[in-house]
Order: sequence, then structure tokens, then C-alpha cells
Amino acid sequence: MTYLTSAELASMRGAYSGMLPDSIDILERTATNSGGGVSYDWNPVVTDVPARVAMPAGGEEAGGGSGREVDEERQVFFVGADVNVSEEQRILWDGREFEVNAVHRRGNWEISRQVIATEVP
Repeated sequence: MTYLTSAELASMRGAYSGMLPDSIDILERTATNSGGGVSYDWNPVVTDVPARVAMPAGGEEAGGGSGREVDEERQVFFVGADVNVSEEQRILWDGREFEVNAVHRRGNWEISRQVIATEVP
């Protein structure tokens, strides 16, 4: 059996990242002690991350008449395998903030990661 070399895998990851048309920011929750108590906010830890934003799973469309309703607040983000994102973080895309629900990793040879996130009202 032939395995990918590190160079081949790096080349594939680079090619994939170059095809991601969107950009996201990854946010982390930070605490600030303002003397009157602790307040929390979400601040960017990584900006301008190449990504692809996809329709929710199943390709549902709002008002499509299929009897299935689309969850318009849920999005699927595809990022490069080297992007560190977790369920404790949020994503900022197109001025909208999303809570990360799941990050699907695919093992040692992964080229991309799939992130499922729900828009924060």
C-alpha cells in the first residue's frame, strides 16, 4: 500500500485552502473585571481564516415546498485541516456570530474540517 508523504499532504492542504472563497474570524470568550463585577465578551483570536460556507445538511431551501423546513440559523463551515477551532469558540462571518456546535475531524490525512454552527440571536 502506498501512503501519502508529508510533502504530498502539505501540497494537498495548500491547494484546498487556496480554493476557499469566504473568510471567517474565530472568537473566544474573555472575562473582564470592571470593578463592579465580571463581564464576558467574545473577541477574535484568529482573523481572516479562509473558509467555505455551505447550506445546511440536506440542501433544504426555505419555502421550497418539500415539507421540510430549513434551519436558516445553522451553517456548515469548511476550513483547512490546520485550523484550530473548538466547540468552546464562536465564528464571525458576514457580520453574523455563530456558536460552534461540532467540529468534525477526519484523522491524520485530513484535508479539511467541517464545522457545524448555529447563529447567535
